[in-house]
Amino acid sequence: MEVHVDVPYGVWTKIEGNRSILAKKQLSLLESWDCGRDSNEMIKTLRRMIPEFLD
Repeated sequence: MEVHVDVPYGVWTKIEGNRSILAKKQLSLLESWDCGRDSNEMIKTLRRMIPEFLD
């Protein structure tokens, strides 16, 4: 994508809200990467994220 999203940490309204510059697929991935505080779930989520950063 090569686009820098210049928003303060924690301000998700510009990333996931109506003004988002992300594609529907990207927004869907963000939504699916919810893991809570369980360490096993965090590891599983990180494993699902890796391919998106390596492509």
